[in-house]
Amino acid sequence: VHHKLLDNGEKQMETNVQLARDDETLLLTMDRMRLREVRPEHIAKMLAQAAGDDDEDLLEVEWTQTEAKEAAKKDLGKVLIIGATSELQEALKAELLDAVSFADSAASLAQGVWTNVLYVGALADGANEMEVMHAALEISQAAIARAAEKRKEAPPTMWWITQGSQAVGLGGGYVHAGLWGMARTFRMEERAVSLHSVDLDTSMDNAQTMAQCLTRWLPCLQSGPLAAETEVALRMPEGDEVKVFVSRLVPSSTKAQKAGCLQM
Repeated sequence: VHHKLLDNGEKQMETNVQLARDDETLLLTMDRMRLREVRPEHIAKMLAQAAGDDDEDLLEVEWTQTEAKEAAKKDLGKVLIIGATSELQEALKAELLDAVSFADSAASLAQGVWTNVLYVGALADGANEMEVMHAALEISQAAIARAAEKRKEAPPTMWWITQGSQAVGLGGGYVHAGLWGMARTFRMEERAVSLHSVDLDTSMDNAQTMAQCLTRWLPCLQSGPLAAETEVALRMPEGDEVKVFVSRLVPSSTKAQKAGCLQM
């Protein structure tokens, strides 16, 4: 580390700094770095000024039940489903008949005109979380490319489906909760593509139940007041009646600790 002294005052020193390897290969330069004297009373004054600050920007997700009714008509338009197991494919075919197509990768997204695209890779038993995330990334890239083409048809609505990944009632293993974080980032950066996250109840333990829930509730979620909701959890706490929960940002119950002073 080489310092070149530029100014040395009573309470402040100013230098140019160069950081290099032993062979004098330059790694980093810092021009006019200032080192100032800080006394304990200065720190105490700073802490006193910050004592009244409110941590209103510290938020957390709260799930709120909303009034919603199952759609009377299973109209999802032309649907592409990516990542479904063979059992789930058969169950969805029985519900949607000829309106559904299946694919193993994102390549099919650009090869047709779709109203809705469902990614259900996280519903497979034992699905690897990193493989699921990678497939979701490829689907995201394909959806962005599709939207950039500016066809006369509107881009399809994207749905990423998980099960028990959110802490609403009895959650699951939360293995695929990262998929929701990726979806939040996607929605922030790509406004041209509509992406919704839906979390199914862990009690939906077979392909037929999951297929019936998706085909009956997705039409409701894409129209009316719920169309604006991007994060929805479907739960069955009592019997076969599905309850709909939506996410809300609320002030966090976690108490943030103020900066402290450590004197050594």
